[in-house]
Amino acid sequence: MTELLTHGKLTWINLKNPNADEVHEMMNTYAIPSVLTGDLLTPVPKNYVHTSDGILKLAIDFPVVKRIEKDHPYEIKFLITKHALIT
Repeated sequence: MTELLTHGKLTWINLKNPNADEVHEMMNTYAIPSVLTGDLLTPVPKNYVHTSDGILKLAIDFPVVKRIEKDHPYEIKFLITKHALIT
């Protein structure tokens, strides 16, 4: 599911559990290089920061708080461009 919030020249694109079509559409719309979108559909083993073509990518993994939630990953990936924040 894709949510958009725009304020002036800035846009926040929130992809909740994105599928391949949503990621591909976002890549084309915001000119995101494929090197930054390769792992958007899968969890990553650790936190990291990567830059490419003036775009910053951040992957942050949050620890599990309750034992019943141990199989549910809490991870957010941020793609930050000059005019957009993609989560």
